[in-house]
Amino acid sequence: MNVALGCLCVGLPLHSLQLFFFCACHFKELWESSNGLRIEKDRLYYLYIHTFNLKMVEGLLESAPQLIIQVYSMVMRDDEIELIQMISASISFLALTWMFTCVEVQREFANYNMKLLHNVVIFLSNVGIVAARTLAIIFFTLAFPWWLFLVFCVHWLIINATGFFLWRSKRKQDIFVFIFAYSPLYIFVYSSYYLKKLRGNAPLSVGLQNISTICWHVLFTAENIAMISAYYLMPHEKAWFDIPALAVVVIGNIGGMLLKWMSWRCCFSENSQHDKTIRRPVTIVLK
Repeated sequence: MNVALGCLCVGLPLHSLQLFFFCACHFKELWESSNGLRIEKDRLYYLYIHTFNLKMVEGLLESAPQLIIQVYSMVMRDDEIELIQMISASISFLALTWMFTCVEVQREFANYNMKLLHNVVIFLSNVGIVAARTLAIIFFTLAFPWWLFLVFCVHWLIINATGFFLWRSKRKQDIFVFIFAYSPLYIFVYSSYYLKKLRGNAPLSVGLQNISTICWHVLFTAENIAMISAYYLMPHEKAWFDIPALAVVVIGNIGGMLLKWMSWRCCFSENSQHDKTIRRPVTIVLK
């Protein structure tokens, strides 16, 4: 039933509403428990997992395209930008950034006692990274509208080649799920969690994780610089947003990575778990 609802546009709201009612009924337990409420692997467990995955689908297939289209249309307008467009773009941006933050907190830092400041730092890092990526895509589209698909294909192929290289799981469906479900996430952000799932019982060593992390951020930065540079190298009329857009791409890219490094450094410095394998959980913890 949950899978069937997930195929409909009403699936995500209904899933979220069911989880809200459960949390409301167990509010006292959630409030008083410092370690959260552990849920066994039953219908509620799958409801939570489906909702989490549908949130990712909603962010990548709805919020991200809507954000890019809205900002692109505002940049192309010669007259005054309408208020409804700014509101729509802001909501899409916050929804996409919040989705990435939830994925990172729930996947990367699930076994850590996260403080409010940690969540704020992760959210701000994603704000910079998403803003830089979005503007780089938009301004590259202004210069070479038909080449954007090629850039995404090259990025997607590199990510999947990396995943295939790291794949040690005996389950073939793991690599197919990574290719068709999780690899689009790496267009905007990096996550070691889904790479660890590909390893199966083989751990993702600190060396491999550092190499994959550095390579992704170098690729991400190079793509952003190349895309925004392509716009400025092409003959075009100067506009008021030229300098602010370049500043957002540079500052958002560098600042987002520094804040991301800070969040990882603060959480992983005392109790590193990089060598541990990802095992399919039989319980989840609501906090």
